[in-house]
Parts: sequence; C-alpha cells; structure tokens
Amino acid sequence: MIGVDFCLPATDYDYETELSQEGPIMSAKRFDRVWEILEEDTRGPRELELRSKLLMNLQQGIRENGWGHQQVCQRLGLSGRRAGVLLAGKVGAFALAELMALMRRGGIRCRASEEDQAFLDILLQDDEAGRNG
Repeated sequence: MIGVDFCLPATDYDYETELSQEGPIMSAKRFDRVWEILEEDTRGPRELELRSKLLMNLQQGIRENGWGHQQVCQRLGLSGRRAGVLLAGKVGAFALAELMALMRRGGIRCRASEEDQAFLDILLQDDEAGRNG
C-alpha cells in the first residue's frame, strides 16, 4: 500500500513563538488512505472510500453491459441529469444505500472484498436504524 505524506500544523502549535520565528511550525503526518485527509473522523474516510469503490463498480457494470446514457436512465430509473452525474463519477452525489439500490436495479453484482462487505453491512444497518429510530 502506498502512503501519502502531508505537512500539517503541529498539534502543539505556539502562536506567540511562531510570531517571533520566520515561518509556521509544521509536522509531517502519514496517511495510509487518501480519504483520511479529507475527513476528520475515522468512519467518514472509510465510508467515502467505499462509496467510491461502489460507484466505480457500478460504472464498470454499465460499461460491461454496453449501456448508453438513455439505457442507464431506463434500467436504473434515473433522470437524465442524475444519470450524467453517475457517469461522471460524482461520488459525493450518492449515498451508500442509493448506490446499492442502483446496483440491484441494474442487476450489477457488488464486487467488494469481505472486509469492505462487512463494513458496508454495518453502515447500511446503521443508516436503516437511523431512519427507523
């Protein structure tokens, strides 16, 4: 796995000391997944990564089936605009449950690792409990 290094302000940042020095105090922080940079909590990046994988899986199924834009609309029950967003890969526009529903509607098999599938099941159960609770 390739890690990503970023320089972030040190947690023990001292503004008074910094003002008397030439530049900001920085520390290196290593991330194993690029999604961790985008989200503060640990669950958020994992969910974003999973949504990205599902979206790519869905797009791959669409390509394998040879569906054009109109067929995507018909088979997945999407408006033309929504299908365009899907085909453009806008991961932030789709929730996990919606991506799973689109895959079922299109008869596209979910190609997730056991680890991803287990986490997906947890997230979907939590989402369902939140809507019913």
